[in-house]
Amino acid sequence: MFNKLLKREGNILFSLEEIESSQDIKKGILVLESEYFEIVKISLEEDLDEREKEYEIEEQLENRIINYEVLDYIEKEISLGKKDGMEESVIILIKREKIYEITNKVKDKKIDLKGIIPIFLLKYLSDFNKENEIFLDIGLARTTFVIFKNNILKDIVTIDIERDEILNSQEEFNELLERITFSIEEENFDDIEKITIYEKDRELENLLENSELSEKEISIENWKNYEITFNKSFDFIPVECKRGMERRKYIKYGISILLGTLVAEFLLFFLLINIRDKEMKNIKKYERDLGNFKEEIDKKRQEIKNFEDFKEKKSKLMKKMNFGKFKIYEVLEELKKCKSSQINFEGIEYNGKDKLKIIGKSLEEKDIYEFEKAILKNNNFIHLNHDYIKKQQNEYEFQMDIGVKNENNE
Repeated sequence: MFNKLLKREGNILFSLEEIESSQDIKKGILVLESEYFEIVKISLEEDLDEREKEYEIEEQLENRIINYEVLDYIEKEISLGKKDGMEESVIILIKREKIYEITNKVKDKKIDLKGIIPIFLLKYLSDFNKENEIFLDIGLARTTFVIFKNNILKDIVTIDIERDEILNSQEEFNELLERITFSIEEENFDDIEKITIYEKDRELENLLENSELSEKEISIENWKNYEITFNKSFDFIPVECKRGMERRKYIKYGISILLGTLVAEFLLFFLLINIRDKEMKNIKKYERDLGNFKEEIDKKRQEIKNFEDFKEKKSKLMKKMNFGKFKIYEVLEELKKCKSSQINFEGIEYNGKDKLKIIGKSLEEKDIYEFEKAILKNNNFIHLNHDYIKKQQNEYEFQMDIGVKNENNE
C-alpha cells in the first residue's frame, strides 16, 4: 500500500497545530481543517465536453462565491453520480494565497512537504471499508457531514457553526442534525449503519447517543493511523509551487556541491603553495651545492614550472566559468530579482561568453513583459532579444536571449 511506502520514507500525516507546537516532523502530508476550504455542490448536464463543462462550473461558482476569480483558487472535483440526465459533483476550493502562506510556514520549519489534503477527505482516501456510513467532522467554525454508500462518496454537507455551540448543548446539536438531514436526499440517508468521528471529536459520542442517530453504531478513529492511497488528483499544492520546491531543492544540492568543490580547490591550492614553498627552500639549498646537485635543481625547477602551468590553466578555466567580475551564481541571483513568482524557468543555456538563453512559462503574458522590463533596467544586463512568446493552453511559453555585462563589453 502507498502508506507503507510513506512509512518507509518517513512520511507522516500531520496538522498545522503540530507544526506550531514544534514537533519533530521531517516530511509528510499536511492535513488541513475544513475551515480553509469552500465546498460547493453543482449539477451539470450529462455528456458535456471538457470545454463546456469547465465553462458551466466556472459560471456556477461565480454565482455561488463572492468575487470569484478562477486564478485565485485551487480547485478539485469529486463526482457524486448521475441522475435524471444530470451529473452531480462537489467542488472543493481553497484560496491560492492561503496555500502559499501555508507552504511558506512549512518551509520555514524545514519540513519536506509531500502534499496537502482536507481533513474531511482522509476518510474518502483511506483504505478502510466505507459501506453505509456517515463521517462527521466538527471543526472550529464548520461542521462537515460526509455520506458513503457501498464505499462510494454520495454526498457532502457543510454548515458553518462554532464548535463550542455544538459541544455545549444537546439542543444545538439536535438542531444541527436536523439542518444536515434536511439538506441530504432521503435515499442517501437510508440504510446508514455507522457514524464515524475522529478522536479529536470524542465529546460527540454522548451527544450522538442522545440524538435521533442513537441506534447507529458509533466508531471513533484516529486519522493519524490511517493507511491512505494518496491520489495526487486531490493534492492541493499547486503545480508552480511544487516546481518551486523542487527547484529550491536542486539549487540547495547544487550550492552544496559547489561549496564542496570550492573548499576542495582552496585546500588543494594551499597544499600546492605549501609544497612550492618547501621546494623553493630545497632549491636554495641545492644551489649552495650547485656543483654536486645541478641535475636535482633542474628537476625541481621543472616541477615548479609544471605547477605554474597548472595554475595558469586553472585560472583560464575559472574565467570561462564566469561573466568577468560576475560569478554564475551571481548572474542567476540577478535574474531571480527580475522575475515575479508567476514566471517559471524551464531552461537556462550559457554560450560560454556573454549571453544567456532563457526558456520559461507564465500564466499571464503581462508577467513576461514585466520580466523583460526588469531585465532592461538591471545594470548587469546589456540587451535582450526575445525569440517568441506564444500561448499554449492556459499558459504562455517564451524564449529570449539576454546579454550579460562583463569587462569585455562594458
